[in-house]
Amino acid sequence: MSGESVVSLKSFKFPKTEALPEKNEEVEEELQKNYEAESPDEAALVYGAKAYGFTLKSRELHRAVVELPSGAEKEFEIVKVLPFDSTRKRMSVVVRSNGELILFCKGADRGAERRNPTDVIQGVLQRVSRKFKESAFGARVIEESQKVLNEYATEGLRTLCIAMKRLDEEKFKTWSDSYDYMEEHNGEDSPLLREKAAQLEDDLELLGVTAIEDRLQENVEDTIASLREAGIQVWVLTGDKLETAMNIARSCNLFRSDMLTVHVHNVNNIDETLSPPYNVVLNTDAIESFRKGDLQMVEFVEKCTAVLCYRMTPADKADVVKAVKKHLKGKTLSIGDGANDVPMIQTAHVGIGITGMEGMQAAMASDFAIARFHFLKRLLLVHGHWSYYRIASILLHFLFKNTMFVMVIFWYQFFNQFSANSPLEALFGMLYPIIFTGLQPIIFAIFDQDAHQDVLFQNPHLYKQGRKNKLYGWLQFVLNILDAFWQSAAVFFIAYGVYNGTDADFWAFSFQLCSGIFIVNSLHLLLISGSWTMLLIWLNVFFTVFYFGFYLIYAALVQPSWKIEPNNPVGTFITSMVDGVFWCVLLLTIIVALLPRIIGNLLMNTIVPNDVFLGQEKKKTEDRESAAPSTCCGCRMRFFQL
Repeated sequence: MSGESVVSLKSFKFPKTEALPEKNEEVEEELQKNYEAESPDEAALVYGAKAYGFTLKSRELHRAVVELPSGAEKEFEIVKVLPFDSTRKRMSVVVRSNGELILFCKGADRGAERRNPTDVIQGVLQRVSRKFKESAFGARVIEESQKVLNEYATEGLRTLCIAMKRLDEEKFKTWSDSYDYMEEHNGEDSPLLREKAAQLEDDLELLGVTAIEDRLQENVEDTIASLREAGIQVWVLTGDKLETAMNIARSCNLFRSDMLTVHVHNVNNIDETLSPPYNVVLNTDAIESFRKGDLQMVEFVEKCTAVLCYRMTPADKADVVKAVKKHLKGKTLSIGDGANDVPMIQTAHVGIGITGMEGMQAAMASDFAIARFHFLKRLLLVHGHWSYYRIASILLHFLFKNTMFVMVIFWYQFFNQFSANSPLEALFGMLYPIIFTGLQPIIFAIFDQDAHQDVLFQNPHLYKQGRKNKLYGWLQFVLNILDAFWQSAAVFFIAYGVYNGTDADFWAFSFQLCSGIFIVNSLHLLLISGSWTMLLIWLNVFFTVFYFGFYLIYAALVQPSWKIEPNNPVGTFITSMVDGVFWCVLLLTIIVALLPRIIGNLLMNTIVPNDVFLGQEKKKTEDRESAAPSTCCGCRMRFFQL
């Protein structure tokens, strides 16, 4: 949800704080220079310092040059860099200036609440030396810092504490040798290495506080509101402190002002009499109860509209997603834009990464990558809806298609002493699923739409059709199979009733069955289509012509000497195609086979139309009033899905 990061240029109330320089052309020109950084926050801090007159002139591997407000340049030798990691929630750099070895550290003010005071994950404020705390200056700095931190957090700004420590050369060398050895033998992600870094980042002196505004991207509020209307429970997992997280939750419309927000600290303060809708804020103890599957906590969270979890590490985020999958039994989608979101993205059923200033780690680890958060609305409400509709429809169609094919053979067995012989021409049995009816379902599954994208975009509640699996349940399955039984019976028994007792041979009867199966199946696919695209229509026309053309060529090529059982189809297909009885039987078969579905569609659309149908009809009415076509091909029809 985050956009660009902007440093807050509020003056600190500390001694020796520089005032923001007056704007002039030189300053404005300098501010236009671009810096490249590992994260937008890093760049924002450098730009903020630059606005106060401290300009980073150059940065090399072991050297940095800073221009002071006076115009003089100060050089720093970079001795050691302890990179940021999500467990420590801080980073440090050891520099040498004027022969003095100094450690500068920046990071979160406090660690996760459930950690003990000696843990590596302690925040910068928790690592300030006792001597500094007890001094008059230090006590005043800490007091002012706490005040500013709370003020910034309430405004929704992301805060960092800056601290320093003067190092002894010999002690640092001993520590550095040990750190390098552990890094070489244990790897950069070793917990032992983090503990070693924490040993150096202790007994600090607090310098001040920075605040960065992590601006929300455009249309975040509308996207969150649409997800809520779609019936999706939104969880926000953030590493920010409570005040910052709450401010962001309100600004992005996650927590509406007209809805109750409940802070849950443990199972004991859950109000079971509370009825939805309400929002929930979980602290670390409450999250732990949820992860352990406490029934009271799970039931309370399950009924809420949105959940906010703060002070979360990447591992904590992944654990919460696992707990949601396990206890709420739902499908999960995780979306994030930074490296700290990767575990969460990979844990969810569907992971979405946002590309941008935070880097490409989240996008590379995701199932889908998008450029802006609000693209999630179209991805879910439009493409997600279409995807579910197409998968459900094509599964039912394949079940129908194969059941109908087999049932025609089954009906024949009653008149053939169950000899297992097929009444269908051998080549048709091979070409029917692959050639004659192979491409049309693929095009249907790729392009078919049950509703226009504008309808789905403007009516997020239509997404519930997929969430509640309304198109592929037991009722739809049974009705689909019964429809296949009926249509197969119509194909077989109409042909049998007409040809039985006549002088027509086996091949004429077989060709009548094959043609009935093919034509009825093709028309059935058009009936279940939500939109008739020109591509699908022309494909059906082409394969219909191809089907009859194939058998004309086949009949012309077959010779009397070919050994085809039970007899040779010499001229049979051509004879059938010029016989009026063949076409009359085929037309009667189509009417009888498809009439129940057509009548069922009309009755359902008239008596109990579903929300998607109503939304689509409303869109058609608006299009007609504005004289705008509803699809690019100008041909669109919607039939109710049984």
